[in-house]
Amino acid sequence: GTMRFKGSLNGMIIQILLGSGSSNNFLQPRLAHCLKFPIEPVYNFQVLVGNGSSLIAKGLVNNLQVCMQGHALQFLAYLLPVAGVDLVLGAAWLATLGPHISDYSTLTLKFYLGTNFITMYNTHAIAELFTLQVEPPVCSQDNWLDLPVTMEPEVAILLHTYKIVFAIPKGLPPTRSQNHAIPMMHGTSPVKVRPYRDILVYSPAWQSHLQHLEIVLQLLLKHQLYARISKCSFGMQNIEYLGHSVSGSGSGVSMDKGK
Repeated sequence: GTMRFKGSLNGMIIQILLGSGSSNNFLQPRLAHCLKFPIEPVYNFQVLVGNGSSLIAKGLVNNLQVCMQGHALQFLAYLLPVAGVDLVLGAAWLATLGPHISDYSTLTLKFYLGTNFITMYNTHAIAELFTLQVEPPVCSQDNWLDLPVTMEPEVAILLHTYKIVFAIPKGLPPTRSQNHAIPMMHGTSPVKVRPYRDILVYSPAWQSHLQHLEIVLQLLLKHQLYARISKCSFGMQNIEYLGHSVSGSGSGVSMDKGK
């Protein structure tokens, strides 16, 4: 039997599958990399998946700390690209609980956590069947795959929270109260403006930068505006723009442009 729970990992909401048919615990590798968890190597650890093929685990994370329904849990998890969920809890985790009650008629899990007897309730969502299988890297629409592993975890979590901003728009744009227009008086000559706008606001600290980034993402979400994540850069000390390299110390010709 299986149950599904919501949990949090370093403040990020994740989908958790409890599967008694799974021998071990498995975490999405992309989450471990983006959140910069210490990864220990494993050698030739093969996992038989639902389609009959086998995958090799990409390492393991010891002392993974997950919050489920207000309770802090700690265990180790192997890194494996599972489909449909972020974390799979298997028989290895159930064995650490000692005596427990898995009631699949009410979809509850009851066990002692320390001296407290607690009950975990299944998350009622669209019924789906989850199996361990190879996750197609080409067709996946998961924005985590587009984020570099060197990205700061705070930025990665923020982008994940507002990942709908980077989704592919479907249908026509929403109706706006104002169409794009620059009304001008009759006979007015074209307005001459500088081709580039000065950046007047700088983030004095990293936390301020994160706050400003969240404000921008909130505005995009509020007004149903979209951005292509492959064209964006976040938390960078240096960026390339129109053949120039721009940093906190100034701008200059890009190294690639100068070749």
